[in-house]
Amino acid sequence: MAIDTTKPADHAPVVSAELRDQFNALQGQITMLQQLFANLVPALTFDPATSLWNVTYAGPVPAEWAVWIRSDLSPAWATYGTLEPMNLPAPSDSVLSMDETWWQVKFVGLDGDGHPITPFSNVVSGGPVP
Repeated sequence: MAIDTTKPADHAPVVSAELRDQFNALQGQITMLQQLFANLVPALTFDPATSLWNVTYAGPVPAEWAVWIRSDLSPAWATYGTLEPMNLPAPSDSVLSMDETWWQVKFVGLDGDGHPITPFSNVVSGGPVP
């Protein structure tokens, strides 16, 4: 179903089925855009239950992921090291020292020569980031 930008009409009574159809159509478009976007940008995730980091990416698998961090111990973004895709999901201590009060992490894919081939993934944060 496509979004009908004429509904609901100005000053018309609210009809729940009409609004539900509009929201469902909007959700369909959002889902489609997320799927298209997933092909362009890696998505970084951290699972606090298992303390594991992972990256999902629909593009070609890079040779390595460069790990960038910033924290209360070092507030400027800096490279922390690299992870090979075969080592993901990776334990938390391979990404952070775990001594940080607050932290932010982002990954970027590197080719075999160490050159970036993907944009930075979304930033994952922990603690009271200023």
